[in-house]
Amino acid sequence: TGIDLYVEARGFVPTREWKRTRFGERWYDGETVVASIGQGYILVTPLELAVAYAAIASGGKVPAPHLVKREVGSEDEPALSLTVGSRSLSLIRQALEGVVKDLHGTGRRADVPGVQAAGKTGTAQVVSLPEEDIPEEEIDYYRRDHAWFVGYAPSRDPEIVVAVVVEHGGSGGKVAAPIFREIVREYFRGRKQ
Repeated sequence: TGIDLYVEARGFVPTREWKRTRFGERWYDGETVVASIGQGYILVTPLELAVAYAAIASGGKVPAPHLVKREVGSEDEPALSLTVGSRSLSLIRQALEGVVKDLHGTGRRADVPGVQAAGKTGTAQVVSLPEEDIPEEEIDYYRRDHAWFVGYAPSRDPEIVVAVVVEHGGSGGKVAAPIFREIVREYFRGRKQ
């Protein structure tokens, strides 16, 4: 992301060549589908996702993240721009709004009264379990999925992007989305939207 730290952990997006070199195996079409939902060999940091969502929210301008001790008066120019068309960005933003505001959206618990938010839930698999129907409380803590929610608000004129990760928390919609809601609620406390 280029954050002003001496060392930054980096995510990883696997390629066909990487898999062939690393494992001596071919890439299967199903692995593309798995990677597209953030599973398999793909790795991403919360900051990388926050920067990606900031770019989506701003219409394609990729910000350079900074550690902030206090707010100063100037705005930085974006470090990069996404090479995604405005129609595609508009569809993505509509989908992210729907995750939070639609009746059956997985991120309904991220809804902040008075502030239209947009975002996406995520449930990152820690290990592959043999059965899908094991109750969460019966799964060993360190084998439980990580809960994610990444979003921004207000959705039409974004001011804040938040990435929430709860290690071994389970469902992103049940666990991480309410944390996002409380952070955004606190950010906008006392301000009219």
